[in-house]
Amino acid sequence: MKYSFLSKTAWLLFAFGLIIALGGQFIRLSVIYDLYIPGTLTLKSWYTWQIQHQTIKLYANAFVYCGIGYIIATVGSLLAAMMSFSYLRQKGWMFMGIVLWLLAVAFSAKSIYSDYLLSTYLLSPSANTSQALTMVTTSLQKESVYFLVSLLCQISVVVVIVFKPLDKKSSN
Repeated sequence: MKYSFLSKTAWLLFAFGLIIALGGQFIRLSVIYDLYIPGTLTLKSWYTWQIQHQTIKLYANAFVYCGIGYIIATVGSLLAAMMSFSYLRQKGWMFMGIVLWLLAVAFSAKSIYSDYLLSTYLLSPSANTSQALTMVTTSLQKESVYFLVSLLCQISVVVVIVFKPLDKKSSN
């Protein structure tokens, strides 16, 4: 089967959005966990409030990039699924990549919403570092399972796309 230009564009959007979202998640995790002692959610006491505030702002600003990546990848995956629906039966790895991505988006919806609330709170004039830190810590404690499942789904998408299992070979 030959791909049309629109189908190639949809797959490109999916891949581009996946790269932005997955890379952004790793960067955001490394930024926010710098505030805590490794292995715990205990704040590093030697960080000043300015460093804590700057780190939280970096974490919240990176949400915008990840959110854009999620939107691009979701739109790309839905367009690709609609344009090559019959081809997905022969190429199971494409189908599994789309399904895993949609599962990842479903699991990270709560995390995306709490990050949105944190970003809007930091934009308000009454933003307080200790309140923002409480919001981040609560989010990391309560939503870590959803985030982990979402991250594993995203990594599985990359593995499925690279190794291409579930591919029906036509025998002549």
